[in-house]
Amino acid sequence: MKDLNLDLVTDLNLDPVTGVIKAIARIAASPIKNQLERDKRVIQVLKKLKLNPEHPPADFTGVYRYALAEYGVDKPQPVLELFEQKAIMQAFRQAFEQNDQSILLQEGEDFLDWNILGDRIREVKIDIQREFADFQAVFIKVANSTRTPADVIQSQKIDHLAKILEEIEARIPALPPLTLDHLWELLLDKATKTDQMKPEIANNLGMWNPAPKVPKGTPFYFVVNLETSGYLILLEKNPERQIWCLSPSFLAPPSFLEAGQVKLPLADQDTFTADSVGREQMVAIISHEQLNFDWLPGSDDEPLEMRKVHLNQLLEYCKKFPDSKILSSEYTVIF
Repeated sequence: MKDLNLDLVTDLNLDPVTGVIKAIARIAASPIKNQLERDKRVIQVLKKLKLNPEHPPADFTGVYRYALAEYGVDKPQPVLELFEQKAIMQAFRQAFEQNDQSILLQEGEDFLDWNILGDRIREVKIDIQREFADFQAVFIKVANSTRTPADVIQSQKIDHLAKILEEIEARIPALPPLTLDHLWELLLDKATKTDQMKPEIANNLGMWNPAPKVPKGTPFYFVVNLETSGYLILLEKNPERQIWCLSPSFLAPPSFLEAGQVKLPLADQDTFTADSVGREQMVAIISHEQLNFDWLPGSDDEPLEMRKVHLNQLLEYCKKFPDSKILSSEYTVIF
């Protein structure tokens, strides 16, 4: 009895995992013949390590030791030594917490490639991936047994709630994809309304109307007063619900614009003509850097009719760079 007590003190003073392996080695005097004998030996090892067979510890190291004792009583020494390695323990913990078994498999293969322990394991023809899977199964079983009845009830409630949510989700029809109009409204939501973007009737230049109205068939310019310098993207939505990119295009001044007044179309171009009765909406995006969307018109190109993909990219840009200035205004074409 005296010798047993000395062994116990020595095991408890060892590294926690090394102590498990030493305890298994001392008790494993003869081969295990059946499951009952195996269960008894597991209990012996746990008691030797002062681990309660009916109540595993709840911390990671405690669960790891308990699982190793239950898993390892009939395993060859090289396998036990593998689970003793700090690198393997750390990889197992990461794989468990991130639910990614590949972390452990990769670390195990790398470790066995350079460590002499790999040669010993290969000599006895052990399938190390199978051993990792078996140990993980024991570890999960032990971890689950550490839960209190309250934990089990809470988990059941969460599982039940998840099932209900899945059923509700299955009943909800898939949302239709956003239309061009919806995307335009999202862009308007990000914009600040301004009175510094307005139509200017060609024969009445310089007279600003606080509630712009343009008679149908009237030639006009569109004027933007830029408070800050930058690159201008100017979009128009007409009463036919078409959306056009007016700047950049051959209608607008090219490249970087200084603060001040910008008039479209350029002086060498014809004026705009109000052809359709209804509401016209404008959105201006002023950015500090030139946007490199491959669909943006060049300075010599025709205005581009905007599609959903174009508006989606602009919305993503505005989300990524919230300091970009976005302005909106509207006017009405009347009879």
